[in-house]
Amino acid sequence: MLEAYAPVSGGGIEREPVVVSPKDVYSPNDFGLALLRQLGDDRICVSPYSVSAGMAMAYGGAGGETKSEIEKVFGFEGEDIHSYFQVMESRLESENQASKIVLANAMWGDINQKFDDTYVNKIGMYYGAEPSLLKFKKTGKAIKSINKWLSKQTEGEISGMIKKGGLSKTTRLVLTNAVYFKGSWEKPFSEDETKEGSFVVSEGAGVPTTVTVPFMHQTGKFPFYMDDDVALLELPYEGGEQSMVILMPKEVGTLGEYEASLKWEDIKGLMKKSAKAFLHIEVPKFDMGQGMDMAEVLGKMGVNQAFSSHDADFSGMTGKAELYIDRMMHQANISVDEKGTVASAATSVELAPKGIVQKFKVDQAFLFFILDKESDSILFLGRETNPSL
Repeated sequence: MLEAYAPVSGGGIEREPVVVSPKDVYSPNDFGLALLRQLGDDRICVSPYSVSAGMAMAYGGAGGETKSEIEKVFGFEGEDIHSYFQVMESRLESENQASKIVLANAMWGDINQKFDDTYVNKIGMYYGAEPSLLKFKKTGKAIKSINKWLSKQTEGEISGMIKKGGLSKTTRLVLTNAVYFKGSWEKPFSEDETKEGSFVVSEGAGVPTTVTVPFMHQTGKFPFYMDDDVALLELPYEGGEQSMVILMPKEVGTLGEYEASLKWEDIKGLMKKSAKAFLHIEVPKFDMGQGMDMAEVLGKMGVNQAFSSHDADFSGMTGKAELYIDRMMHQANISVDEKGTVASAATSVELAPKGIVQKFKVDQAFLFFILDKESDSILFLGRETNPSL
């Protein structure tokens, strides 16, 4: 339960703090799973939290069918959505967090475009994102400015996200967003125990195709669940506020079928069934990163008017329905090694009691989620099908 400022009638901001529980307001999780499916069946990493935050800024100025489409696809319900992101950003960037998390939001408008003061105040208060005005006719300078800002916000992890030609001279509005996560495992893996092993990338005619990748090894107690269809392993980060959840079907080659109708409640149900088990785990090291234009992807999911120069209604931004989203870029990177995720940390040696040790090897295509446990929000999710790439 955290504090935020509640919106009041007339578009102002009431500065009396109110208690908000993020879980009672919004969850980006089912949107994230739908987005993952829309992005195809290859290895991919994306931050549904970041994409939702970026669109929520635009939603704050949307009206009519444009607003309705965004609500349907993202699951937004009224003005309370802005309080969710304000509370989440405040908590995730808190110095009390053992992991470092930064959410960067910005709105870039053409220098000749005037924005409504109410809208500017709204995104400034809830998202810390005041509009930056650029001369989009000078596309090279505009691209440089946006990329420089993104690189600064993510400590250089995301640079050059918008490529040459990625903006046009007719651009009126660009939304950018990025999440930076840096966390160390609660129980680091020993680099000395990392060994080469086989990872199944496909199975044709009953014969599996494998690649050789480095597997991290560790023996200890971890939240774990397994039934006839799927196995779930949870790897906590230091501090316990976030964890990585790995979900792997038991049968090779069935990940696509398994995730086709997967909902967050299904995953939560598996997590509730999990219990700490004494395991010897083998987890592949992997890293990946993608940049993408979200307009095409979100259009396929049902957000169309927002990106239409004819039909978009963002009258709440300027007082007129004269703007549309020209580009909405997103990039997410992840690197998993013995020490943590996009992080370095001291290693430790943990002694465990002797006994029967169950083995669990993550040696075929799997889903992964970086979960903020208090808010029950997925910060990153992805699909790993070939760690050798």
